[in-house]
Amino acid sequence: MTAAVAVALLVPSVAPSAGGRTAAAVSWTAAQLGVPADAFTDGAGYAGPISCPAVGGCVVLGEYSSASGLEEDFIATQKAGVWSAVRAPLPTGGTQAANLGPYTLACTGVGDCVGASLYQSATSVAADVLEERGGVWSAVAMPLPANASPSRFPTVAAMTCPRLGDCVIAGTYTTTSGLSEGLVVTEEGKVFVAAEAPTPSASNEGSALFGVACTAAAACAAVGDYVAPSGRRQALIVNDVAGALTAVRPPLPPGAAPNPHAELQTVACGSATGCVALGTYLGANGDSLGVIDTSSSGTWSAGTTPTPTGASSDPSPAVFAVTCKGATFCLGVGQYTDSTGRTQGLVLIDQSGAWSASIMPATDNRHVVVRAVACASVTSCAAAGHYVLDGEQVGYLMTLSGSTLSASTSSLPANASSSPAEDLGFVSCRYIATCTVSGNYNGAGSTTVELPLTVSETP
Repeated sequence: MTAAVAVALLVPSVAPSAGGRTAAAVSWTAAQLGVPADAFTDGAGYAGPISCPAVGGCVVLGEYSSASGLEEDFIATQKAGVWSAVRAPLPTGGTQAANLGPYTLACTGVGDCVGASLYQSATSVAADVLEERGGVWSAVAMPLPANASPSRFPTVAAMTCPRLGDCVIAGTYTTTSGLSEGLVVTEEGKVFVAAEAPTPSASNEGSALFGVACTAAAACAAVGDYVAPSGRRQALIVNDVAGALTAVRPPLPPGAAPNPHAELQTVACGSATGCVALGTYLGANGDSLGVIDTSSSGTWSAGTTPTPTGASSDPSPAVFAVTCKGATFCLGVGQYTDSTGRTQGLVLIDQSGAWSASIMPATDNRHVVVRAVACASVTSCAAAGHYVLDGEQVGYLMTLSGSTLSASTSSLPANASSSPAEDLGFVSCRYIATCTVSGNYNGAGSTTVELPLTVSETP
């Protein structure tokens, strides 16, 4: 068997529905994504983060096996619907990409993107920043704080670029003393600058950042957790306003345990002044519950994450991704535990501050994992991942059209194996009902090799 990479484009037909909203009937088609000319003969590769600054004009960062047997990063660019791929540049002194794939990507416009990945330096694995300006790509070593261990590479969890030349990267790095600390890398005057994430406590015992988002005014918030001097794990928000970093411990709902083991997993900003951050904490009786922290002009308030009917009293919610459009709509995807102990797919929707929860459509007891969601408007969204059907892992696609959530099994290229092990990990939506998904599948053949895939939504 060979494995492949795919990208999907969603372009549904749209018809009026009740309440003045819209509904769309859509289907998805898949195609193997090409890799650079020096790839191994079977086209092995991995399609990672995707960003679509224009309809029919997307960018994917991925990884492929070169003919010489090295793992290299590639950049695939779509122009007028046609894809082409080139080997990604390396920082000065880099020898090859590390075999972990690219982390993240954000584009502010056609020809202007920033991504992050790993590469092999002269002495160890290191992180790099890939930058496209005016259609030309370059690479630099990602800076790290002065106390970073030279032998440990950082983890990049998220990136956002609210405008050209103004990007923020959030993640985690290891210090020379062996502690894991939050990492913030900001773009300042065409130069990337690294800082250790501050924490609310004077004594820092370790921290991590898992998400970052910016308001329209380019005030940003990174979220994660930290260990207080007492040893208690607390949720963490690091605010970045004009390059000045400050930290706050966000509130938790009433009834949190003295040691809440709290963390914020993801964040999104939908207005000029407001953001939402979602995570987990322990209640006083030890149940694992969800928290939704909402900001308004810099002030955070907390609410409990709702769960679907039939959820366990110990629902253990995990929200992998959330996106917001405007000040009144957000959509999150993740998992929760039902009353029988099964892990189920979770959909959270915020309408003007009122959150509701439902089981992900067509996923009951199917081991669904959906970690990517994007919206073009408050009535047009897509989410992507995988679930198990008849013992096989297949791609899963969920759409919001108007007020209706629907799901479908992803289509596959003609060369797919009978055991495709498809996994769709990233999604980008540019305009209403126009989304593109990237992922991987197993192709037919005698050797199992991962290949890149694109999946497209069509009327």
